[in-house]
Amino acid sequence: SYVNGLKRRSVGLSTTTSIESWPPLALILEPDTFDDRWVPAGTVQRTHLYGMSVFAYESMYLGFLWIFRATDAEGYYIGPVYAELVSSRDGVNWKREEGDRPPILPLGAPGQWDDGQLYTAIAPVFDGNTLMVYYGACDNVHGYATKQLNCAIGLATLRKDGFVSLDAGTSGGSVSTKSLVGVSSPLHVNYQASGGWLKVEVLDANGQIIPGYGENDCIPLQSDSVDQVVTWQTHTELPAGVSPIRLRFIMQNASLYSFMAGPDVQPLDSPTVTRQPSNQTVAAGADASFAVQATGTAPLAYQWRKNGRNLADGGHYSGTHTTTLAISMAEPADVATYTCVVSNPYGSATSAEARLNITVAEFMGLGAVPGATTSTATGITTDGSVVCGNSGNQPFIWTEGDGIKGLGLPGDSTSCSAAGVGVSNDSIVVAVNSNAAIYRAKRWDGNAAGPGAFSSLPRAGTLEWTASGLGTDGTSEVWISGSTINGGDGNGRQACRYRQSTGTTDLPTLPANGHDNSDFHAVSDNGYFGGQYQHLGTAPTGGARNAMRFTGVSPCQPLNSLFGSPSTKNEAAGKSISRNGSVQGGWSYYINEVFLYMPCVWVNSIAPTAVGFIPGSDNDNHGEILALNGNGSLAGGYSLHRSSPNPDGPKEALIWDMAGGVRQLQGWLASQYGLTLTDWTLQEIRGMSGDGLVLT
Repeated sequence: SYVNGLKRRSVGLSTTTSIESWPPLALILEPDTFDDRWVPAGTVQRTHLYGMSVFAYESMYLGFLWIFRATDAEGYYIGPVYAELVSSRDGVNWKREEGDRPPILPLGAPGQWDDGQLYTAIAPVFDGNTLMVYYGACDNVHGYATKQLNCAIGLATLRKDGFVSLDAGTSGGSVSTKSLVGVSSPLHVNYQASGGWLKVEVLDANGQIIPGYGENDCIPLQSDSVDQVVTWQTHTELPAGVSPIRLRFIMQNASLYSFMAGPDVQPLDSPTVTRQPSNQTVAAGADASFAVQATGTAPLAYQWRKNGRNLADGGHYSGTHTTTLAISMAEPADVATYTCVVSNPYGSATSAEARLNITVAEFMGLGAVPGATTSTATGITTDGSVVCGNSGNQPFIWTEGDGIKGLGLPGDSTSCSAAGVGVSNDSIVVAVNSNAAIYRAKRWDGNAAGPGAFSSLPRAGTLEWTASGLGTDGTSEVWISGSTINGGDGNGRQACRYRQSTGTTDLPTLPANGHDNSDFHAVSDNGYFGGQYQHLGTAPTGGARNAMRFTGVSPCQPLNSLFGSPSTKNEAAGKSISRNGSVQGGWSYYINEVFLYMPCVWVNSIAPTAVGFIPGSDNDNHGEILALNGNGSLAGGYSLHRSSPNPDGPKEALIWDMAGGVRQLQGWLASQYGLTLTDWTLQEIRGMSGDGLVLT
């Protein structure tokens, strides 16, 4: 699953009555933000849930959850693995430990045989009053070369019910249970009070002490036992005929592990919302829904609210008293905050707020500068407010308020083109390529309504270069991607990058076995670059193109093709990068040594994910990903049918996400938003805002 934009190993559940037929997995447990509390800032290291061994224990389920902290640069392969305790009443909704979530089975001390990674058996083994937990472990972390690991089987032990305890120190303390029904027989406790004591009071439904069951009536327990009967001066069993009751444990220098109040005891639980509703954004006229899950003693009642007011079935709304609220044919009046109140006779719980937003799609041509008849969009800012491109012989910027604005030409040029745009310190910055004799790469700084100015960017040493994209953090840093015109291996192109804070254009080192021609085609808002280089062969064009990325530390990192590691037979290239730098888009060969491109994304990994082609009778077999949103969850580009030596079929703009797959943009806009573009043909998505709501 994806958490905070990063792909994670998570826990799923499938249940069946036939071992030959299993339904799809349902996600039941995934890492959260607190799991990543150890991650160094500015990296994509992350926490995974590597696996979970689950076993029934008394009246509940327990699990040993394998926590994998991936510390490699990819955040996916290398790092320690240890076990945490989790619990559940139904096997579906799981509770993590409180506090800092300490391991139930920690790694060994540095230098020990089990200091790298460990994995528990599926369940403990009982031996009298001892729980034996067998586990396999190794002396180095996950992802380390297997043949160099030393692994063995270990044994850890706990007392019966010794997974957790409630502890009181020298100042003492007390804790009360929830209301209990079905109590019978003597009260048994598993406790340790050597040097201290434990007492129990019995309370009625109003929280009052039942006569004869007070603290002063209870015989103190002062030893260590996994099964000790609690008695009072005149009672050896819990009161009969009183229901519900509560138990109050009073302790000093003692630990309580568990208690048993008869085989049929049940807690009366007030509701707890275990799955919160999620924000929804839909087009006007589309359907929307919000859902919750809750636990608690039955029966549970549900009441959905809109902006704090109770809803009833009727009109747009149905399911107002169920776990799922459905809103049909949503309209602007339905934009609101929705919550669900879950209640039973023992209390209530209110879900987190979830908001419904209605989107209305607009489509507009950007026009052309005076004297020109055509225009091409080449970039868009992260917030989607400014588009750059080319019209006639000059670059332009476009904003919704001011329309298209030609930027003119620098004094040393007769032709210019824009390569990327950003907003930094409230000023618009455009990366520009010119036909000047020297200092061809330039930038333009200004605003939509007033004047701006061109300035030359530094050369890469003595080499001229051309820009391909621009990224900015919005304040102090601007990065521009590109490649030199020549000067590399065999006088080929060299991938280069400009950085505003240093005022330099440099040439990062290529991956091993790489040579020029190389290019950076795109840059993120945090200074990560994506592109391609030549793998093996004779410079400049020998070997094969291969995708690469640069995260600020040389050398650049090679990315795999769909055939695996870089080779001289099957090519790939990175053409776009997400705003946060975690996902790269582009293409890869997908038929061995055949010049056809599969649109691909590299999601926090060196291995690509094939996006596929627009389905339909065109039989598309070739395409690229040219644009990504902020976290790479949405991708755009094109696909077409290629049958050499025949001319290519028409390009069709595609849009893709993991849930919806590939869709033809033009058809998707019509079906989702009712946006019929009868006079237009959408051929490519060239740019995308960070939120994915503005496309060029």
